[in-house]
Amino acid sequence: MTSQRLPLLQHRLTLPRRRQREAISRLYFSEHPFAVEQLRRAPGTPIPRNFRVCRFCRDSGAVEDEVHILQHPPIKHLLHRLHGPAVLDALLNTPQTLGVFADYVADVYDVCNDTPLLVARSEQELATITGPPL
Repeated sequence: MTSQRLPLLQHRLTLPRRRQREAISRLYFSEHPFAVEQLRRAPGTPIPRNFRVCRFCRDSGAVEDEVHILQHPPIKHLLHRLHGPAVLDALLNTPQTLGVFADYVADVYDVCNDTPLLVARSEQELATITGPPL
């Protein structure tokens, strides 16, 4: 953890709603429902990062990590809230916008929790599960 990120941890504690505090904490500590972490921790044979495909866009080149899923939200009406990596960074590191960002992150978590992960353990399986977006 860098000293530059410590203020974020302090500001998340001042968010008014538990849902907001939990969303930012889960994002910060990689306890989110995104495939990049969930499939890293999957039992059995480790699933390579490049096989942790986004369950929503189903693009074999799109790893479902924090940046991808928050910039390409599963529900298109969420997209108007955020756009671009600089915006994500600014929202995450600005106390005045952290609440809005936390609500957005929590909404994305809800959708991810309701949609099963795509699991591929080989190139052949990867080819069968990727395709048109949901």
